[in-house]
Amino acid sequence: MRERRGAALVEFALAALVLYLLLIVVIDLGRMVYTAQVLQDAARIAARELSLLALPAEADFASALPAVFDPEFLVIDCDVENCENPPAMPPVNQALLPVMIRERVSIAGSDRNLLRYPGALLSDPTMADGLTVGVPRVDARGTDGVETITWLDIVTEAQPGQFPLSGGGVAAIRINYPFQAAASSSFRESPDGPFEPNIAFSNQAQDGGVTQNNAPSSGTTIPSLSGVGTYAGPFGLGRQLALGRELRPFRRVLTGKALFSREVFQ
Repeated sequence: MRERRGAALVEFALAALVLYLLLIVVIDLGRMVYTAQVLQDAARIAARELSLLALPAEADFASALPAVFDPEFLVIDCDVENCENPPAMPPVNQALLPVMIRERVSIAGSDRNLLRYPGALLSDPTMADGLTVGVPRVDARGTDGVETITWLDIVTEAQPGQFPLSGGGVAAIRINYPFQAAASSSFRESPDGPFEPNIAFSNQAQDGGVTQNNAPSSGTTIPSLSGVGTYAGPFGLGRQLALGRELRPFRRVLTGKALFSREVFQ
C-alpha cells in the first residue's frame, strides 16, 4: 500500500510539473499577444490622428506629437488621482491604459502607489509627479548575464524626417513596450547548441554591472530602487527569485507600428 501511494505521489508530482509549466506559458504568452494587439491599435490611433491634424505643411514630428501623446500620463500617482477612473488624457495615452501596471514602490523613504507604463521608473522633476518611464533594450549580455542596454523612447517616429510634406508627408509611428514575463525566467543559450540543456546559464539580476550605451531622453535612473518584481531595479529589468538565485525575467521589447499619409494641413 505504501509503495502504491509513493508511486502515485511521484506520478502526481511529474504531471503537476508539466501542468504548471503549461499554465505559466499560456498566461505569459496570452499577455504577450494581448499587449502586442494593444500596441498596434495605439500606433494606428497615433498615426491616424497625426495625419488628420491641421498643422503647417513643414511642421515636424516633435511639434505634432504632444497633440496625441503626453508623457505626463506615463506615471499616475494613485494617492493623488483616482486610478479607477483616470483623468482625461490624449488618445494614445488612453489607448495604452490597458497595458499599464499597478505598483507600490518606495522612493526616498516614501511609499508611492502608482499606475504606470512598464519599464524603468525614472526621476524627472519636469513631470508633475516627479517621475517618468524609460524603455531599456538589451543589446548584449556578458558571460555572466549582465546586460548592455540602449534607452528607447516610448513613442517615436518610425521614419525620421518624413512628417513634413517636403520630407514625404507621412505620419509613421513606433511604440515600444518592454514585455517581461511574470513567471518565466531568462536563460542564455548553451554553448553546446540551442537544443542542449541551459539550466546552468541563467541571467542573474546584477544591476551594478549594467552598461548603458546612452542616457534616457527624459529622466534619470533611481539607484535606490530595489526589491523583487517583474520591473524591479533602477533599469526596470526585473528580479525574480528562482533556483535559489535572483534572476532576470524573460523579456522582449514589443513594437507597434503604423503609417498614414498626412491628409490635412494648413
